[in-house]
Amino acid sequence: TCGLCGDFNGVSVLNEFIHDGRKISPIEFGNKQKVHRPDEDCEDPYEEDYESLDAGNVPDSCMEFQTTCDQMFRSKSWNSCAKLIDPEPYIQACVLDLCGCTNNTSDFCVCSTLSEFSRQCSHAGGQPPNWRKPQFCAKQCPFNMVYEESGSPCMDTCTHRDTSSLCEDHKMDGCFCP
Repeated sequence: TCGLCGDFNGVSVLNEFIHDGRKISPIEFGNKQKVHRPDEDCEDPYEEDYESLDAGNVPDSCMEFQTTCDQMFRSKSWNSCAKLIDPEPYIQACVLDLCGCTNNTSDFCVCSTLSEFSRQCSHAGGQPPNWRKPQFCAKQCPFNMVYEESGSPCMDTCTHRDTSSLCEDHKMDGCFCP
């Protein structure tokens, strides 16, 4: 499997998100997973709260960040990814991240969203750019290793020099030998 809520079989709407013949919302799905205990009272979140944060319903006070996030996720360097993964949910997450950011450096607030978009792109077979820079979402690697957004998890060795070329595993981000 590829996560709690699905089996990553290429079908975008999986059975666990359909109830009585209709697609259920993430809030409703989450509420169905709740365990009731006699000594705890857990209040259900409301659909209205979720819908207000749904794509396209970004608070007006956050709209100043829309252009910045559009430029980040729709730049030419991300074309390979945008063909495979819809950038819109990531753009909306970026806007909300920047809007709620209290850190003085805004790059800190969008690193996770960019990183997840990059990861999903690699997993879908795309080629994300090496978007991290020394002053923007930098990653440090030990020894003489280098950080790559989309590297092969299969490493060549002295005795098996073609391991990475025969690798069928999904590419991933991380520190790799140069």
